[in-house]
Order: sequence, then C-alpha cells, then structure tokens
Amino acid sequence: MPWHFTVTIEGEDIRLINPITHLIEQLSAQRGLHRHSGYLFTILSELYANALEHGLLQLDSSMKDDDEGFSAYYRLREQRLAALNSGKIRIEMSFNPRQQQIVICVEDSGQGFGYKEMQTGPQGLDALHGRGLNLLRCLSGNVEYADGGTRVTVVYHLDN
Repeated sequence: MPWHFTVTIEGEDIRLINPITHLIEQLSAQRGLHRHSGYLFTILSELYANALEHGLLQLDSSMKDDDEGFSAYYRLREQRLAALNSGKIRIEMSFNPRQQQIVICVEDSGQGFGYKEMQTGPQGLDALHGRGLNLLRCLSGNVEYADGGTRVTVVYHLDN
C-alpha cells in the first residue's frame, strides 16, 4: 500500500530528540521493509546529521582535516546545539509500491551549504570528512540537492 508522511522537528526538540530511531521503528513495522531498516537507518542518519550540522549549526566539515580539528568540530557542535533555540528540520518520506522505492526528502531552515564543493571534494576512504555523499549514492544511487543545499532528496530502491 502506498504511504506518505512528514515529520517536522523544531526549536528545542532538535536538542532533545533524535527522530531517526523513531522513524526506523515505524518503517520496520511496514510490511517488507524490516530487511531494509539498516540501510534506511544509515541514509536517514546521514541526511539528518547533515541538515543539523551543516544546515542549522553551520559547521564546516573541513575542520575535521586533522585529529585536533576533529575534536574541535565536535566541541563546537555541542556548543552550538546547546545554544540552538530556533530552526527546523523536516523529513518527508513516501513509498511507491509499483516502483518499489522510498523517496526521502530532508529540508532544514538553515542558510544552506556548499554541496557542490562536497560533490568534488576529498572523499576517499582515508578522508576524515566528506564521505557521506558517496555513502548516500552507494546506498541509493540518486541524491539531489536543491534550494542552496537546504533540501536533499534521496530515492531508495527496495530491489537493491
């Protein structure tokens, strides 16, 4: 049966709730989707983390180029997250049984980020950042950014 839903996390709930676990529980309860829950968890986690860290918190992944910067990135993440009192992240998902695909769209109220540079930046296995886009492409095959990087859509095919 086809379905569609939207979840919006706003304000202080962003600090208090990680919606990914709840979404995966809901998805796993859908007939035939339990075996895809690991892949869907990875996709949703990456999309949500990007919306939060790059969209709302305006963190620059290039900080993670070395061990010291990696630690500084996560300290700054915690500081900015603790101070966050506005903004929103919207997760929209739909299932089309005829095409055997789930379309996932994550949108944040941030200022966007340089996703075009991420597509051509360092993404090798030894890179300390920038691997998420490759991971999303490997798991879904289709990743599209829009609205200056504040909106990303991923199509996950169940026959993969």
